[in-house]
Amino acid sequence: MSNNSTSLLGLDEVNTEVRLIFGEMFHKFEGLMPIDRPTIPKIRNLVAAAKIIEELNTIIREKTADIRNLKDTYRIMYSAAITVVTLLGCKIQGPCKQRTMHEPPWKQRLQKRINKIRGEIFHIYTHLSAPKSSKKVERAVKMLCQTLKISSSSDRNKQLNAHLEDQMQQTSYETITPKSSTVRPTHERLQCKS
Repeated sequence: MSNNSTSLLGLDEVNTEVRLIFGEMFHKFEGLMPIDRPTIPKIRNLVAAAKIIEELNTIIREKTADIRNLKDTYRIMYSAAITVVTLLGCKIQGPCKQRTMHEPPWKQRLQKRINKIRGEIFHIYTHLSAPKSSKKVERAVKMLCQTLKISSSSDRNKQLNAHLEDQMQQTSYETITPKSSTVRPTHERLQCKS
């Protein structure tokens, strides 16, 4: 009989602690927007959580009389969830971070390609317009000639000029727009879903 009375005493202490923490969490997150509240981690130990959840169910039933709108319901449910996590000793993270808008990968690749072509255009244009260019420009033109398999003959400038025109045409708005427009609708459709 003494064993039974201690288990009841322990249960009352758990109930009191659950009610105390629930009340604390309920008032703590009263004015916060849902986006500013900490994210709730997944519960690993469901057996230990069962008793806490059972007590919280009675608390929630008592609180439902005070519900006036959906925000109140959400606040009660959030407070109950954060109470379970707190009593189980799980680590609660800070407020959830808003997803920052990054440029989509296809746009980054396209921009990188455009920048590379513009760099080639700059080096070729500088080499062709100035009789004596810097070592950096000369080195870049030499590497470009090796890539394009242009020999160091007298028609090198002609071939570089032709490549310059080709690169300028590749960076023009008319050629870039169709490439990006084929990928843009897919990206916009994915943005609408998330």
